[in-house]
Amino acid sequence: GVSWIRFVDYTVEELKNHLESKFRDGMTWENMGRGGWHIDHHTPIRYKNPDGTFYWNQDELLDPTSETFKRCWALDNLQPLWETDNTSKGNRYRG
Repeated sequence: GVSWIRFVDYTVEELKNHLESKFRDGMTWENMGRGGWHIDHHTPIRYKNPDGTFYWNQDELLDPTSETFKRCWALDNLQPLWETDNTSKGNRYRG
């Protein structure tokens, strides 16, 4: 199973429902992954502020019990995104 799921405040079912509610035309569970869509962090894990510092404290992201980890992996920071869009987005924030 997915090991990080035990550290967040939602279930796999809630994650599935959240992502499905944001599916774009053509997205299905069958085309998730390579060549299809990915689970994207709305504010990327390695997003940098204008001053060059990381938005998320990178050390705290390594601690799944930290509030930073929980906020980064919160449902409202996760969305389905086509692989090509996710790749072109990189570490940039796209609101």
